[in-house]
Amino acid sequence: MRVKKNLLHLTLREDRSLIVETMEPRMNGTMKMFLRVGDLAKATGLSVRALHHYEEIGLLPPSTRNDAGHRVYSEKDIEKLQQIISLKQLGLSLGDIGRCLKEKAPSLLETIREHRQQVLERRDQLGQLHDQLLLLERTLET
Repeated sequence: MRVKKNLLHLTLREDRSLIVETMEPRMNGTMKMFLRVGDLAKATGLSVRALHHYEEIGLLPPSTRNDAGHRVYSEKDIEKLQQIISLKQLGLSLGDIGRCLKEKAPSLLETIREHRQQVLERRDQLGQLHDQLLLLERTLET
C-alpha cells in the first residue's frame, strides 16, 4: 500500500487574507482540508504560542488532535481564525472577539459600535494632545 503525503499550498494575499489548500484524501474520494498548528502559524504569520493561547482562552480550539497529539485545525477553524484576525486588526480585544464569535450578529454590531465610539474618544484625546504639543513647541521656539 502506497501512502501519499498530504499536499499543502498556502497563499497570503496583500489584504492578509489566507488561501489555504491542504488536502487529505478521504475514503469516499472527497477532500478534507486541515492544518497542523505549525503550518497554520507559518501560513498566517502568527506564532505557535499565539495559537496555543487562543486555544487556552477558548477562542480557537483545534477540531482534533492527530495520533501524535498535535493540534489539527479544520477548514472551519481556519475560517474562524480569519474572523479573529480581521476583528483583531480592527482593534478589538480578544475578550470582545470571543464574545462576538459566540453570540449572534446583533452582539457583533453592538461591539463594533462600542469600539467605534472608543476610537472616536481616543481620536479626540490625541487631538488635544496634538494641540498641547504644538503649543509647547511654539513656546519653546520663542
